[in-house]
Amino acid sequence: MIACLESVLMPRKATPAQHLAAIRAIRARLPQDGFDHAEIDALKKQGRP
Repeated sequence: MIACLESVLMPRKATPAQHLAAIRAIRARLPQDGFDHAEIDALKKQGRP
């Protein structure tokens, strides 16, 4: 039973290639022209919901 719980709940070890693939997938979804610094500052000042 413990082995089943560990296999579901414990984080899996990712290889460097898997990390890079995940990072590249996230970067691909970001805007290519950069970010508006004023908008970022306004969001930081607004705080978290």
